[in-house]
Amino acid sequence: FDRKREREQIMRLLPKNARCFTDRSFVVEVEREWQLGNISNYDYLLALNSAAGRTFHDFSRYPVFPWVIADYQSSKLDLTDEKTFRDLTKPVGALNEERLEYFRTRLLGMQGMEEAFLYGTHYSAPGYVLYYLVRNMPEHMLCLQNGKFDAPDRMFHSLEHCFSCVLSNHADVKELIPEFYNPTGGFDFLINARGLQLGATQNGDRVHDVSLPPWAKSARDFLKKNRRALDSDICTDKLPRWIDLIFGCKSRGESAMEASNLFHRMAYLGPDDLDEMGSDEERFQAELQATEFGIVPDMLFCGPHPLREDPVGSDDFVAPDTGRASVDADNDGGLDIETDLPQGDQHAWEILDRPSQDGSDEFRLRGQSNPMVDANNGDKVLSISANAELTANQQLATPGGKAKASWSSTRDLSEQNDDTENISHLQNGDDEKASGADKMPRTIPLSGSGDWARGEKRPDDISWEQSFSSHDSNAPMKSKHTTLMSSTHAQSDTVSTKAWDMKVLSRNPVHGDTVSGCSIVYEPGSPNRPYLTTVSLDGRLMVHSVSLGVDDSDEQRKNILGTFSRFTSMGISRDSETQNPQVKMNPHRSYTASDPLACLVLTSDGHGGFVAFAGGHDDVVLAYGMNSACAVASVYSHRDAVTGLDLIERNHMGSSSAFWSEKATHLMVSGSWDATVKVWSVAVSAGETVSINREPLAELFDADSTIVCISATAVYSAGILICAGCADGSFVVWLCKDNGVKEVIYKEPARRGAGPCSAVKWVSEAGAVYLYACFSSGKVASFVLDNQKLSSVSAVSLGVPVTCLEYSNKILLAGCSDGGLRLIPIRSGCSFDSKPTLWNGVNGNTSPGLTCISISISSNGPHDDAARCICSTGAEDGSVVLFELKRVL
Repeated sequence: FDRKREREQIMRLLPKNARCFTDRSFVVEVEREWQLGNISNYDYLLALNSAAGRTFHDFSRYPVFPWVIADYQSSKLDLTDEKTFRDLTKPVGALNEERLEYFRTRLLGMQGMEEAFLYGTHYSAPGYVLYYLVRNMPEHMLCLQNGKFDAPDRMFHSLEHCFSCVLSNHADVKELIPEFYNPTGGFDFLINARGLQLGATQNGDRVHDVSLPPWAKSARDFLKKNRRALDSDICTDKLPRWIDLIFGCKSRGESAMEASNLFHRMAYLGPDDLDEMGSDEERFQAELQATEFGIVPDMLFCGPHPLREDPVGSDDFVAPDTGRASVDADNDGGLDIETDLPQGDQHAWEILDRPSQDGSDEFRLRGQSNPMVDANNGDKVLSISANAELTANQQLATPGGKAKASWSSTRDLSEQNDDTENISHLQNGDDEKASGADKMPRTIPLSGSGDWARGEKRPDDISWEQSFSSHDSNAPMKSKHTTLMSSTHAQSDTVSTKAWDMKVLSRNPVHGDTVSGCSIVYEPGSPNRPYLTTVSLDGRLMVHSVSLGVDDSDEQRKNILGTFSRFTSMGISRDSETQNPQVKMNPHRSYTASDPLACLVLTSDGHGGFVAFAGGHDDVVLAYGMNSACAVASVYSHRDAVTGLDLIERNHMGSSSAFWSEKATHLMVSGSWDATVKVWSVAVSAGETVSINREPLAELFDADSTIVCISATAVYSAGILICAGCADGSFVVWLCKDNGVKEVIYKEPARRGAGPCSAVKWVSEAGAVYLYACFSSGKVASFVLDNQKLSSVSAVSLGVPVTCLEYSNKILLAGCSDGGLRLIPIRSGCSFDSKPTLWNGVNGNTSPGLTCISISISSNGPHDDAARCICSTGAEDGSVVLFELKRVL
């Protein structure tokens, strides 16, 4: 429908031809079931919300639930004490008499005004819903806040603080949402399972998991006790008075005024009000204001709601029209459960359907003649019967997901473990004990690869095998071109089984927020003076010059803690916990963008200059000249934040391709939260001169969710390969052929609860093409391209969410959310070898999660024995670490 008014008019006509279970007869029947004690308070409120036009699919009309508990300070919750409960006979704005007096005084000053009101804010609005759900629906909050999270002090970080604001803040009269009373629906809105960087309050407290009251042992325990409070006898006695305020006789007019429950007139906007407006523009503005301010639910009861112990009698207190559907003329006002419901599903009724946990946006409607109930996955349709309690699938949607038409199962409370959400063991050394994606905390990758341009030879690019093992000095160099040959033809040596040692060179707090990309480059002929470029969610791009000093070689090597066992947990040199005084990081360049920067890739101009391409939350890709010390180009690339970037140099692809213009030197591939991938023509020339074509060469729309990482590579005589990792755990691989045809050659499906695909990486070696992908479920997987088809080869579970990935000559470095760095050896082809190496606490003893990795090898020549493998990692606290990797002989 183009207009909501038209939709409402159609809804009123539906009962004449199709049975609708949100009309007056439905309200009468469900109220009787509640009075008889057949359904719980929770399910009754869900049913009333549904009948009153509230839905989980619309934040402006989200279901409303009351604050029930008023004690968030005691160590023990006493549900037999009335002082534990909020006064449900009063609206939130009237709970504090002193504040209510302020509202009344202000109202007296509005006498004679057409828009007089008691409360200037509403108890339910999109901003309030997202305030509660920011941890599991961050994209929606970022859209509402123009790409940024709200100020940390205004974030939902403490139950006690939130309820205190509800009692005292003149602009805060919000109620709760159903998630606070549904332990089976998940508790991820209370814990920061995605590792979001929400900042710190003015008193220095980091905004992370929601601070729970002392009487709650865990997030699920809080929800269970909150649910018990809602269904307690004390709450049940007072609940009808709250229903009068929200859905009943005290929600409007003079009765609302007398009950101190009067809001701005926009909150009561209805179809009749819109019909009286003179122009479409006026109606549009009125609807927009009402949507942003908050809308009072449809009036269901015109008289006082009866108590549960009252005898079931007349239904005169039920309003004749719920506002969503009129009473069927042929209906006597009752609901015959045996005859009125559709055949084949006699216990189904339309209720607040919500998306599944895996990110689906395609919903199953309850109460259809052919209900979509999957017996295999355990879906439970909400039912109403004489002795059955209503149960609902309350799984929340992961933002950004597209239609999957699947639902999570609803489990009984008895099946839940009170402390299963205590996932700290995954971040404190016990991560290897966890197994299964359902035990993994979900995270949102905040960065791109931070890579050098794909396929472009770095000034420092030599083989690790040549650098660290003399008997491997004749190992073949990387092939300049990649061909679509079978993996069986690839010539590749097995990696040496020697262990590796890491030595920290420098640890520095560089940024004020998460480091979203890092990259190390060397000036030609300067093997001990690299430049480290970083970008961050604080909006800054920084370049540091690094002085590596002179390695004391023999003396320092004697300090290494012996030879470690093959590919087991590795130690760090004794001197690695202290910074090497010979290694210094000096600020060299700095640029500040107006919005967070989320990804980074570097390239050379071929004449000693370097250009950094950074994508940001302002939907722009920025090109920054490191010698020029300024932005040299930019392009408005997407309709949402740019979260992944990669570059392909022209040398590695035939000039006859449809993607190459005459002057182009690179192809830039970008991915975004808008679920699209775009390919751009870029020209980089001497003097860090950059030109980006304003129109993309190709746009790819096959991703099922928001894109969080990108990798691309050239395939000789075939085209370019692009891989995009998505927030729902899926990834898509495209082959863009030289003739301009774009084809999806592989699609990894999303897996429920697996979290995002956090990083992807193409690797071309010895004529073969491999793809490595990592997931926040802890899985790292490898794939091989064979005759334009991608096949799975190997996988390993690290037991902790993986957030970033880097590759160099037969090893993978995987950065994890627990602050640990894993080294995964690779044997023939792209098969993983044995157990990964683990270095704990790369960024310190209490290391924050790693978010990006870069590897670089310094050398004066291909056979330089003094070559050093220098790596850098960025972390979620804004710190950057430089360290050296050495093979233990």
